[in-house]
Amino acid sequence: MKQFKKKFIAISLALPFSFSVVAANNDNAAMQGNMMEMGGENSCQLSVDQIQIQTLSDEAIDRLKFMREEEKLARDVYQNLYAQTLSKVFKNISNSEQKHMDSTKIFLDAYGIDDSATSETGEVNDVGVFNNIELQALYDQLIARGSESLLEAYQVGALIEEVDIADLKEAITNTDIVELKAMYTQLLNASYNHLRAFSRQIIQLNENGIYTAQLMDQAEVDTILSGAHSSMPMGNANSLTDTESMVSNSCFTSRLNVDQQTIQNGSTINANQVMNVAYQVTVDAADVGQTADWVLVAEYAPSPNEPAQFFVRNAEQWQNWNGQLNSLPAAMMNAELKQQQSVPVFEGSLNDMPGRYSIYMGYRLNNNRLVYNKNPLLFYVNN
Repeated sequence: MKQFKKKFIAISLALPFSFSVVAANNDNAAMQGNMMEMGGENSCQLSVDQIQIQTLSDEAIDRLKFMREEEKLARDVYQNLYAQTLSKVFKNISNSEQKHMDSTKIFLDAYGIDDSATSETGEVNDVGVFNNIELQALYDQLIARGSESLLEAYQVGALIEEVDIADLKEAITNTDIVELKAMYTQLLNASYNHLRAFSRQIIQLNENGIYTAQLMDQAEVDTILSGAHSSMPMGNANSLTDTESMVSNSCFTSRLNVDQQTIQNGSTINANQVMNVAYQVTVDAADVGQTADWVLVAEYAPSPNEPAQFFVRNAEQWQNWNGQLNSLPAAMMNAELKQQQSVPVFEGSLNDMPGRYSIYMGYRLNNNRLVYNKNPLLFYVNN
């Protein structure tokens, strides 16, 4: 096991802007686990153009490439063990692992990083084929162990999830990039659920009726199996009141079109180009059906040496804002929140205002709780 850990973990809510300027066997746990086994991960998925490009260290690049192949290893092992056992838990979780592969691929594409899971021809490697020689050896070892019995197959699944949890926690700790941290956190929440799913199968087959941790501390595993860790995927939003700030499951997806073409978050455009800015919002299920005001905030800096100014949209007009929540007007008032919302922000050109723009949006509920996107849409306007 020490050898496994050494090889497999080779690479083992900050608030960027404030508007103040500013038990494994119980029915609920089983239901949550079954939902996750069916691939029901309502993750806040970004597209390549929505990712704001920042500087990645060589270590961060290596970790992202490793994560891509590590998720492939999980998917491939589960596909192989499903073919041997016909146990649906492997089939369902392998579908989830494919989504995780897709999530890491989006970041590789956005940053122009070669896909670590492809062959020289650019095609994704076949099941059971890896470029990382250590992962290749581990895949072979895991398949051999999982082929011994159904119980060992489930143990392999649980072991993979324990390792994923350890690696993802390290990845989260070692990045300050909000979007990357959110993606790794979504994968971590899924691994919690996958570990619960495999442990339930092990407990049913194990004479002792328990699951014994294979890599992590037993106390930490017991906490995960009890459901104390989050079992719901996080959105990319914050929920803010006068007294507290917490993560919301709402998901804000920006769209920036320039001359009718979608461009990358963080891009530079010319002042005479016509832009269209909008957000697509998936509202937290707890907020759907409530009445809220939509709010729009733009942070604007004419140049790197000048202080930022804040603008808000009051109905259809943009105006200066002092950064105080109690003076934050509404762009749209008394709107009933639907699960999916498309919210227009701005259309036109910014001929007279070159500089840097960061666009935030959110909705304010009747109890004055404000839900808004943590990571803004960013763009630069040249003269």
